[in-house]
Amino acid sequence: MKFALSSPTHGNRTAAHNMAGSTTFIDCTDLDAFRVFGDYADLLRNRTSFNETLLRGCQKPICRALWGFGVPDLSGIGVTIGYVLSIAISTALCLLVAFRRPPSASPASETETRPPSKSILVSGLSSYFESAVYFSLAIQIATITILAPKDLETAPSSIGYYEIRIAGLVSTLSLLPLLTPVIVLLLYDHDYEPHQNTTPFKKENRHPYRLSILGVTVLASVYTFLSQSIRYWSPSTLGDHKGDGGKTDISTEEWGVLWNICFGDLEGPSFTAGEHITLGAFHMTASIVVVLFTSALLVPVVVRRVAELNEHDDEDEEAGEEETETTGFGRRIVAFTERSVKRMSELVEENVWARVFLVVVAFCLTVPLLWGFFRLRDIQTSLALAVGGSYEGNDWGFGQIMAIAVFSPVGAEMLFVW
Repeated sequence: MKFALSSPTHGNRTAAHNMAGSTTFIDCTDLDAFRVFGDYADLLRNRTSFNETLLRGCQKPICRALWGFGVPDLSGIGVTIGYVLSIAISTALCLLVAFRRPPSASPASETETRPPSKSILVSGLSSYFESAVYFSLAIQIATITILAPKDLETAPSSIGYYEIRIAGLVSTLSLLPLLTPVIVLLLYDHDYEPHQNTTPFKKENRHPYRLSILGVTVLASVYTFLSQSIRYWSPSTLGDHKGDGGKTDISTEEWGVLWNICFGDLEGPSFTAGEHITLGAFHMTASIVVVLFTSALLVPVVVRRVAELNEHDDEDEEAGEEETETTGFGRRIVAFTERSVKRMSELVEENVWARVFLVVVAFCLTVPLLWGFFRLRDIQTSLALAVGGSYEGNDWGFGQIMAIAVFSPVGAEMLFVW
């Protein structure tokens, strides 16, 4: 018997009419969110027996629960512009500064009189970093808030698969533009005497502060990184005999029905398996680079600080006491890390193409992530409209405006110095 889906709803029930005129009401209660996917699949099985016609009666809540219609806090129009601005400003300023000679590699006469254009660029880059790092920190906190209930299965959540992928992408995407400015500012903003119009606090060496706040932000991203890693590499329970002990949450045939009701009428291709694997590889690579890069910058600082504390403790001990094995080992670590950092710094200071290479690598890592972000965002928009929903990511609000306004101090600082 053939069925034709109709649009009228009765409370939380949707009516489906057959050709003979009889009506079947499908209960769509609690289908727009779930806590455990296996329980959600059982709920669909009990209510519809995975009959495609009956499932289409609850098409909108089901598709929203499984794939999501977007989270404005992570993929809204203003936040999206913020990601693009962050990447563009970081790349442009770092390239412009990188082609100029660092003060430690400049003649004494040039170092004493700082060129105004160089002062403007360095001041703008410093202001950018302090704006972008807090923007990224806010993104890290937002991703944790969104992913934690889903990962821990503490409460029903309407966060779908595409929203989870976007959360992981933006966590890394907001961090990548911060890596190169840290190195560039270390070379250019340490020994310079600031321009006469620069605010007084700029005269201080802010590198330890920058490293500290970057370390906190990267540390906050670790949860999202682990969450995404588990999802990438954990065994799937979708499909026949895919779960533990051959048990599956949903069969291949049942999953195909759900896929068809959500993407069967979608204009354009959905997210393919090849795109999933490729984007996952780039995402994991970029995330590992962020963690290793930040650790390489922080470890020497932390080790040096620990060594200084040990030296103070040694001074309090009786004179003539032999150096302990622990203290000697710590000093060897300090010496090794300092030599390594010094060699890398000398390479970057002396070679303009080494500085440009750092900028280009950071930019190239952002390109596939940015593509994946826009790809998923477009699919979510099309999916929401295809099933009768609405995509809220294009609506403007206070948070969307602030995501752009957070970078306004960059232009203001450069104008002030100029």
